[in-house]
Amino acid sequence: MVLIYKKKKKGRSYLRACVIGAVIIFPLFSFFLGSCGSQVGRNRGEAVLAFLSELNEETHGEAIEESVESMLKSSPKFFSSFSVVIACDLPEKRRKLYHSCLPQRLPLAYDVWDTLVESHPDNMHEDLRLEDPFPALKKFFDSVDLEHLDFKSHSHIPYVVILYKALKQWQALKFPYLPHIPTSYKEKNELKDIIQRGMRKNEKEGEQENHLEALRAVNTAFQPKDVSPHLDDIFQDEACRNLHTKMEVLPWPDSSADMLPIKIIWVIVKSRIRKQRLRAKEGLQATLQEFLGATTSDQCAHLVSSLPEALEALVTSREKILPFLQSGDFWVMASAVKDFVNGDGHGRLPVRGTIPDMTSDSAQYIALHDM
Repeated sequence: MVLIYKKKKKGRSYLRACVIGAVIIFPLFSFFLGSCGSQVGRNRGEAVLAFLSELNEETHGEAIEESVESMLKSSPKFFSSFSVVIACDLPEKRRKLYHSCLPQRLPLAYDVWDTLVESHPDNMHEDLRLEDPFPALKKFFDSVDLEHLDFKSHSHIPYVVILYKALKQWQALKFPYLPHIPTSYKEKNELKDIIQRGMRKNEKEGEQENHLEALRAVNTAFQPKDVSPHLDDIFQDEACRNLHTKMEVLPWPDSSADMLPIKIIWVIVKSRIRKQRLRAKEGLQATLQEFLGATTSDQCAHLVSSLPEALEALVTSREKILPFLQSGDFWVMASAVKDFVNGDGHGRLPVRGTIPDMTSDSAQYIALHDM
């Protein structure tokens, strides 16, 4: 049997993933399902149990409306009847529950995991740069002479080269004075016709696989060069446009006993300015006052007597220690990408470090990958 404490999404996911013979759902609060038809108004534990029964007719269980604390006090042996105890979102109670499970050597699974974010898009298209190749890639494309290759060599040319050659032919016919990529269904079919006409056939070898790969890639191979609005919002963010460099090390005050109050203030301010942008005397003073309010009256009087001198020293040197906040890794990388797009990238993002699988000989594939 399995005991689930707190029937949130994580707990329900565990139950769905298991083939369970018996289950107890043990809520702390009486939550209710709000949009499940016949389950509206029922206790959530009871409703979840009803749905679990539909998944497995052999499953049976019970929903108990009582807190773990009261059960530990009134019936501590209650937990010994289970094979596994799963506690979700239970930080303050897990120690008591653990000590209750320990004598029976009962496994206790405490879950602090939450939502996983998949940052990769569902349908990611390859960035082949066929419409606007960078110099090294263009040189590689132009070095291939498809017309004078034998059948075997012609069959092992990477399909990106075939697409590029076909695109140039199509542009010369349709848009000789203005670079254009095929976007409509008609234009893409015209490009496919050019690829098919360039395909060679051999009775022994059959159709050339690299040309078939090129035909399949026509619909997704050509991407607009513009930076997406979402990414542009990141580039225009204040945190991206104005990076904060690492704070310089503040000089340690004089070691004499008279400088002890300033030392204390120095430590406080140094720790706080890593988290706040204290760019004015008022900001520094507010931070110090916050600390002084948490000390004894004697300490306050002793520190306040040296406060003006300490503040003056810090404010005088603030140009050396500004900005106080160090930019995070994300904004440093975002700023670097922005600089590339506006500079060497000529409005384009950096290419990915991988290329798709394709029919090719090893030498050409490696050469293409190394670019």
